Amino acid sequence: MATTLSDLIKVNEYESKYEICPGCENHCTVKLFHFQNGNTFFSGNNCEKIYSNTSETEYKGVNMFVEKNKLLWQREPDPKDSSLTIGIPRGLGMYENFPFWRKLFAVCGIRIVVSPPSSNKLYESELRSIMADNICFPAKLMHGHIKSLLRQKVDRIFYPYVVFERKEDRFSKNSFNCPIVAGYSDVIKSSMDTAKNHGIPFDAPVISFKDDKLLTQSCCDYLKTLGIKKSVALTAVEAAIQEQNRYLTTLTQRANEVLEEAIKAKRMVILLAARPYHVDPLIEHKISQAIANMGIDVITENVATISGNEVYKELNALSQWAYPNRIFKAAYFLGKHAYPNLHFVQLTSFGCGPDAFILDEVNAVLKRFKKNHTILKIDDVNNIGSLRLRVRSLSESVKQESTLHGTSRAYTVPLPTVRK
Repeated sequence: MATTLSDLIKVNEYESKYEICPGCENHCTVKLFHFQNGNTFFSGNNCEKIYSNTSETEYKGVNMFVEKNKLLWQREPDPKDSSLTIGIPRGLGMYENFPFWRKLFAVCGIRIVVSPPSSNKLYESELRSIMADNICFPAKLMHGHIKSLLRQKVDRIFYPYVVFERKEDRFSKNSFNCPIVAGYSDVIKSSMDTAKNHGIPFDAPVISFKDDKLLTQSCCDYLKTLGIKKSVALTAVEAAIQEQNRYLTTLTQRANEVLEEAIKAKRMVILLAARPYHVDPLIEHKISQAIANMGIDVITENVATISGNEVYKELNALSQWAYPNRIFKAAYFLGKHAYPNLHFVQLTSFGCGPDAFILDEVNAVLKRFKKNHTILKIDDVNNIGSLRLRVRSLSESVKQESTLHGTSRAYTVPLPTVRK
């Protein structure tokens, strides 16, 4: 039986004080009771890290969100002789392309400084410069990351204007970036004006990952402004492309590996489909870890990078967005997969415009395969309790043997006949 505070008070004298919990980046204030027999007791119920005496299950599932975040932010050794330091914010598009920029600047001998992991304190440090309250939380969080780089006195801050992301297959119509992710550098320039207010230039070159030739040219043009020779720049771009490809390939291989191991062990797997920046623990409110603590393996949409291309034949939506294309493919991959204990959960941020129609289309794809579409809407409010309840409800419901089987074809409403 779990020991309660009232049980301890009956037999012990105690003293209490408030302390800062070092358990995560939020650094919450908690009340700590010290008893004469050496026992301690935490009060306040801020989270489940120290307020639970037993875990939900002995087995902790694989959490690819944590693995992906760790792999993404690996660092190159600092150049020995570097006269230039560039600050990179840990947000939005960098959660997709940081391996590329890390290698590019490293080969050029440029030192980079990355803003610290997201936290509530960092978010609140620059609330005054957020220009729209109804924009998504990942965008709001960028202001705090820029502020942290200003405090570190970097020479320049870098966040490129990426209109096109990498086109991962020839079947999709296009690979547009989210307009907020692509153009948020303009918002930062308008609201914070780092050059005028802090004397630190904000670099936002226009970059396209859709075409290697354009990518090389735009990178060389930007590096030229930093005094980098073209021969060095060309070598750096080639190395950076290889690094980015290696990163994405590793994610795909790892996701398939986790799925195969779970199938052998007959464990439940959740494909937690999301955008790249949702691996930020603050943005996703660590819902992936909560799922893993239930004994469920968590994989990312990268599992379907190669295997989900057939979805484009049936989509009723234009496949023009890079990140949603991955989610479409992931939904189709899951629907076609034979393993019955593989389930689809999608993270979406409040204020996300493209998701307004993407959610409906993903639901339609899954519905044709008689699969559930669980949606978790997240924002800057920490509602982990309700999110956990949704996942636990899914877990319990799928334990009942389903009578649904088979698939149905995509249905399009026929155009009306025009009479002459």
